[in-house]
Amino acid sequence: MNQYKIINLLCHEPSPRLVLSNSDDVKDIFEDSNPVFLKEPEKSFGDKKGNRSKWPHFVKLGDKPPYWVGFFREHNVLFTEDLTDFSNDFMYECWRPYADSISKVYVKEINGILHRVFPSEKDYLPGIGTRYKSNILVKMLEKENRENKLILILNDGHSTLFTWLVNKIKNLKFPKIIIHRASTFSNYKYFSRNYFQKINFYQLLYFYFSEISMIRNVDYYFTGIKNELTILKNNNIKNFKFVVPGIDLKKFRPSMESRELIFKELNIPTKNKLILSSNWYVKEYGSDLLIEAFNKIKESTSNNVSLVMVGGHKSDQFYKEAINSGAIVFGKRVSHDKLIQLYQSADVLVRAFNEPNVVRFAGMGNTILESVACGTPVISNNLIHFHGNKDERRKIGILMGSGKKLAQKILHILNNKNNYQECRYIAEKYFDHEKSTNEYFSSIKELLNKYYK
Repeated sequence: MNQYKIINLLCHEPSPRLVLSNSDDVKDIFEDSNPVFLKEPEKSFGDKKGNRSKWPHFVKLGDKPPYWVGFFREHNVLFTEDLTDFSNDFMYECWRPYADSISKVYVKEINGILHRVFPSEKDYLPGIGTRYKSNILVKMLEKENRENKLILILNDGHSTLFTWLVNKIKNLKFPKIIIHRASTFSNYKYFSRNYFQKINFYQLLYFYFSEISMIRNVDYYFTGIKNELTILKNNNIKNFKFVVPGIDLKKFRPSMESRELIFKELNIPTKNKLILSSNWYVKEYGSDLLIEAFNKIKESTSNNVSLVMVGGHKSDQFYKEAINSGAIVFGKRVSHDKLIQLYQSADVLVRAFNEPNVVRFAGMGNTILESVACGTPVISNNLIHFHGNKDERRKIGILMGSGKKLAQKILHILNNKNNYQECRYIAEKYFDHEKSTNEYFSSIKELLNKYYK
């Protein structure tokens, strides 16, 4: 066949949370098996401080594999959709591992894109710890390399599966690109680990040097995080490119009509000002800080203010506290179209991340970009990653800080809306996905000439 083929590879299996959060959506995705939802837990998952723990397997994902739930909204799929809109000169596929719950490769075509799930397994390294690997994945790539002109895009810069994989395929002659989405080098995760993980500092060092080696064995490493750039330069890595992923500005845009519809649907008085939060309702996402700030606003002012919280689940640690605060809280995931309407309706979006690694290395995130594109300013520490100047940053929102003055900062934006009238203009200047996709494609074409000239 020998055609150009772009494979967008993800590094992890779907989370059970995606399955539980919207059963109707899951039923729409399943075609040849029916998802079975076991009894939901009576207690929320998380420790006394509100930190999220691992989700137990109380959801049965259908009668037989593969379980396609959660597959079609991941970074690699959304990015592939952007690429298909940009160029039809390639075949496109999206791949992801499914741990050891499957023993062979499954294939499903959705909207012209071929999706593959493959088995992966844990690999224990004595004295180091556990990483992930997949020999089937290597064989799949070897076959694709023989039959097509392959371009491999790895959608994560910090994955044990990918560090293992790149070392295995470094001698295969096809373009390899990494797009950093979140997280960071292992040694920087030290302070976010528990006591027993900190003891095994050798594990962090091993994976750190594995990540450096991985980056040196690919053609390009794309990142939109300034702190990542510093680390790369300090390690004398030169094959990186600074590109901030964008969003579809035609889809995310201001709309007064949506505000009228949402206020009517949620029974919010038209004179009220609306705070929006799109997060899990757990401590690491700052839900406790937002709920506390909302209570202060109600107690200390005569402002008519409403809070809408989406993105979490009713089993989250702070779901009940959010309900008790008087907020309008969604107990399951909303559709993307509904989320856009909420962006368009809100007066301010609050992203109350305060965990150091999330703030330093997770970038601005699509939620912030989408909100600003809809004309809604943001309160978030992740605004430090905005790559315009400080004057422009002040026109799209405020840094949260420690969260102690969150109520005061929310009120400042609500009472000074005229200061944030340029949100849409700044989004058009910096967040257009056509610009970032064009930069990705320029590099892809450059590598095609290098490998397949």
